Amino acid sequence: MLIRLIYCGIFIFTFFDIFYIIAAEVQNVNTALTQNNTEKIQFEQLEQLFNNFYPWLAGLYDPEEGGFYFSLKHKNDKQLQPDIESTAQAISILYRSGLLPEMPATFRQKLINFFQKRQDPNTGFFIDQNIERHNNERWRGRALSYSISSLSKLKAKPLYPLPGEKNTGANPNPYLSHFESPEIFQNWLNNRPWNNAWGALDQVSSQIPNLKLFPKAKRDQLLTILFKDLAKRQDSNSGLWGGGSPYRKISGAFKIAMVYKSFKKPIPRANKIYKSTLECLRNNKAEDICFVRNPLNLITMLRNDLGRPISNADKTQISNITIKNLAMFATDQGGFRGKLSAPLASAPAIYRNYHEANLNACSSAFTVRQLLYALSGMKVPLVSNTDVFLIIKKYGNSRYESYRTDYRSRIY
Repeated sequence: MLIRLIYCGIFIFTFFDIFYIIAAEVQNVNTALTQNNTEKIQFEQLEQLFNNFYPWLAGLYDPEEGGFYFSLKHKNDKQLQPDIESTAQAISILYRSGLLPEMPATFRQKLINFFQKRQDPNTGFFIDQNIERHNNERWRGRALSYSISSLSKLKAKPLYPLPGEKNTGANPNPYLSHFESPEIFQNWLNNRPWNNAWGALDQVSSQIPNLKLFPKAKRDQLLTILFKDLAKRQDSNSGLWGGGSPYRKISGAFKIAMVYKSFKKPIPRANKIYKSTLECLRNNKAEDICFVRNPLNLITMLRNDLGRPISNADKTQISNITIKNLAMFATDQGGFRGKLSAPLASAPAIYRNYHEANLNACSSAFTVRQLLYALSGMKVPLVSNTDVFLIIKKYGNSRYESYRTDYRSRIY
């Protein structure tokens, strides 16, 4: 009798155990289906934001210069020209769209010529023509990075040695003077605008291409100074650096995370930065498209330093907030604007149309798209249609309005 009761007990326990296992598995399946359906809806909404993008992009191309303008208003302003950053961002978009292999040879060569003729043979830097911003460390660093990257994507090289690649003897490169000694570099760091984390750390991260060009001994010396300085400035509670609004602090953290990753260093206090980033996303309005991109970029960089995977609940919330935020910057022109409101009249010329569709904002939008797919573990859909180059060839010199109604095929 006892044996029978024990046997029945084991059977009863096993039955209920199996029942709960099956119930749990059903719940997991339902949760997965709900998650997949939510993701499908989210990404359908995301893709709709890019429906009319490529004809807008074509309108920014200048076939004579071989480059792209910042915006349509810039193209119609005779005082402005295609610039390095906008052209590099257009190339990056075409690259991420899977279109570079289909690029016609003549179009490719014009783009190569655009960058090569802007390189200064004396300093090795790439300088925009008739653009006020080139005369500071930040813009020179960005132009250098963009130009090297673009030429590489186009399977070409600079015409002259890059900064730091040749011995200048008695005539050192004037654009690298802030690296002359450890004391001068430390003083340069101290003089960054640390009350604005985004501004300060953007200036620091813009020096990555310069630092990489130095011989190893000098580079290591400078990096030791930099990382020691950053360790002193990092807040132990939030994990962030510098001052400013939450989004400016998060944007600064993204910029400096680029430095850590570029030199294969772990990001310190990664979990605290991650927590601060989620709090910022949940509680603050994104007034700038960079505030849509930068948190997502930062989260992507933090993943390997968190010591744990990002939960599905967090992924869903991050994607939902980001897609809703990105939608605020989509325009009926087909591109994306950088700000929700117009900048001050005193702003530099390059920023005066930032609240209208422009390539800087569109580059951020494409980065957001790419990172959202990566966060969800999904493959990014690529474009494979040479029509975009036919549009550029046909409408490169035309106003946007003249081809918007003429363009009928959807390539996205």
